[in-house]
Amino acid sequence: MRTPVSLGDRILSCRLLLGIAGASVGRTTQTDLALAVTGVLAGRQRDVTPLSKVTVSRWESGKTEPCLATIGAIAEVFECEASWLAFGTGTNPLDSAR
Repeated sequence: MRTPVSLGDRILSCRLLLGIAGASVGRTTQTDLALAVTGVLAGRQRDVTPLSKVTVSRWESGKTEPCLATIGAIAEVFECEASWLAFGTGTNPLDSAR
């Protein structure tokens, strides 16, 4: 497998290869990820707007990018380094999933 180059590629690869707690690997949907990230953000700040599968789809396709706080929440969901997720630097969590 090639190393994911863009932020969207890294989010997609993590969703498909690592999954999230409560979902089978390869079965984590965009909706699952949106709900999990919304939950993490809600634990950190007030007045969180729930994320949708459309938002996750836009991230994965590179049409939009999440803000830094959301990148941190995504990294927490996938149990990876935010620096790897945002910039591709640091430990690649997909190495252990291969």
